[in-house]
Amino acid sequence: MYLIWIYFVSKNTILVTKYMKMPDNCIQLLTRMKIAFVDDEDSVLVSYKDFCARYTLENNLPIECRYFSSSLEFIETFKGGYDAIFFDIEMPGINGMEAANIIRAKDENVIIIFVTNMAQYAIDGYKVSALDFILKPFDYSDFSHEIDKIRRNTKSYSKEFVWINKSKPRKVYFAEILYIESVAHDIHVKLFNQSEIVFRGSLSSFEGELGSDSFIRMCKSYIVNADHVKSVIGEELVMDDGSKLYIPSKRKTEFMKALNKAVGIR
Repeated sequence: MYLIWIYFVSKNTILVTKYMKMPDNCIQLLTRMKIAFVDDEDSVLVSYKDFCARYTLENNLPIECRYFSSSLEFIETFKGGYDAIFFDIEMPGINGMEAANIIRAKDENVIIIFVTNMAQYAIDGYKVSALDFILKPFDYSDFSHEIDKIRRNTKSYSKEFVWINKSKPRKVYFAEILYIESVAHDIHVKLFNQSEIVFRGSLSSFEGELGSDSFIRMCKSYIVNADHVKSVIGEELVMDDGSKLYIPSKRKTEFMKALNKAVGIR
């Protein structure tokens, strides 16, 4: 029996991920954004998919994109956790403005952006604290501008980091870290760009500096970043870069509970 997390959550979900090698003196934040696109026009949804893929490649930012062809479909499956929602306003049944009011009652913080042919809807958008409006037809530059604006307005993309290696201090964002390994008296911090940082220290002390539920102590020698766990197969943990770690059988139950909690599985 095995358990696998697949970020292609449904037929409407695509996770675009691209890891790019960066120079050692370059620190870049990589974190997974989650955005919903709600539009009844198939051609617009196709454009969103193309634009998401392009933005990911150009900015080295994985985006979990979910696509919905009706407001009703989105509302029925909505459980929170989105950074932003793009709503088409003119849709049959529940229109985008009505759907936004329903979602805003459930989530006060999610960013809402309206897409419309009609500029007069802008005034109504302020009632649900919409961040912006896009007028159709729109192109990649419009889309890119909105994603940049979302990133500037989302707190989770700015301050999650730790200073490591006291002899040669370096700021490393949590989202860069795949896992941390203790070897003898050294700490090896494995990064998503295939590099690692090695320094003297204890794993327990470093664990205390992380202060994030995303980091889970798998055993006495490893701490893993749950945000970069790709799958669990038997006793084997597979990370986003393809590396494989062994889960001690006596700790697996406890570890899986912590992992399920970290990734939001109930």
